[in-house]
Order: sequence, then C-alpha cells, then structure tokens
Amino acid sequence: MLFAKLILAHLIGDFLLQTSFLVKGKEKYKLGSWHVWAHVAIHGVLVHALLQTWWITLAIVITHAIIDAMKLTMQGDGDARRWFMFDQLLHVGVIVVVTAIAEQWSIAGGMDWVEANVIWLTAVVFLTKPASWFVAVAISCWDDSERSFPAGSMHNAGAMIGTLERILVFLLTMVSAWNAIGIVLVAKALFYQRRLGPDSGSARYVVAGTLLSVLMAIGAGLITSALG
Repeated sequence: MLFAKLILAHLIGDFLLQTSFLVKGKEKYKLGSWHVWAHVAIHGVLVHALLQTWWITLAIVITHAIIDAMKLTMQGDGDARRWFMFDQLLHVGVIVVVTAIAEQWSIAGGMDWVEANVIWLTAVVFLTKPASWFVAVAISCWDDSERSFPAGSMHNAGAMIGTLERILVFLLTMVSAWNAIGIVLVAKALFYQRRLGPDSGSARYVVAGTLLSVLMAIGAGLITSALG
C-alpha cells in the first residue's frame, strides 16, 4: 500500500497537476523559477496527505527537487524525450528505495520472490531482446533489398513493438485467450499489408517475423503454464 500511495502521489503531481504553464515556466527560467518549487511543494502536500509521515515526505520532496534540478540543468534541446524517461525512472527508483526502507525489505525476501517466480521471469526476459535476436537471425536469410524501413529511432520503435507484442501474446496464452491472439495477428498483418502494399517484400518480411515472434511467445506461454 505504501508503494501504491507513493506512485499515486507521483502520478497526480507529475501529470495531473503539472500544467503546461508550470512546465513552460520551469524550462524557461530553470532553477530560479517559482514554478519549480511550486511543483515540488505540490508533491510534498500530496505525499503527506496520503501518508502523514514526515520523513517520507521530506525524502520525496528533497529527492524530487534534486532530480528535477538535474534534468533542468543538463537537458539539451534535443534530449527532452530521453531526459523525460530518465527522470521518471529516477523518481520511481526513489519510491522503491523509500518503500524498501519503510517496510524493511530484505535481500532474502527478494530472493524468495525471485525463486517463486523464476519461470515467469525467465520467460519474460527471453521474450525481450533474446527473442528479437532469434527472429532477426531466422529471417535474415531472405533478401532484404526491397525493405525500406528507416534506421535509427524507427528501428528501435519496431523492436519495442515486437517485444510488447510477444509479452502480450505470452499473457494471452497463459489465460488461453486464443481468439484475442488471432485478432492481434490479423490486425497487424492487415496494417502492414495496407501500409506497404500486398506485393511488397517488406510486408512479407514483417509478416514472417511476426509469425515467428508470436510462435515463440505462445511456446513460452505453454511451457510456463506446464511448469508453473
């Protein structure tokens, strides 16, 4: 409950109550702006209202101010998206640490949780980058000269979509939602066929990769269900 309350306070303070007016003021005037401290104060009020524990409130307020100050000082013109993700990861990391201290989490307890869920963890880790590599190697035998996918960020976005797709299919397999898996496959195939054209080598390449990716996710789900 402590972790959930801190996450709730963070979501309300960083997204619902942080208006575009506050964001623009922070970015324009940096640390000399009252917008920064108003934003930090809002977090403090939210955390204390939900928990009424001073040391946790101070810990969240101080670390939030430090993280936001670092972001405002170091963020460049083209780094907004990257710093947004890093900023959010740091805030959540602080919440995890505060919760661990308050609830006296132990390494032994964490290892017990890992041991109890090792099959699930192994399957999910496999379905991220390892599965992407397996798919890439398996379909690399086809000539890719007709493919026109841009490199860089679009390639990374495609890899992320593939990972999320495999995890979704894995979860659907665990609950035997075969119709939903079929809908995912058909929707993606139709999208790429319309986007790239029915006779496009790129469309066939993507569909082949998708089928292999989905089969790996289904296999991981079936194995996890059998062993778990």
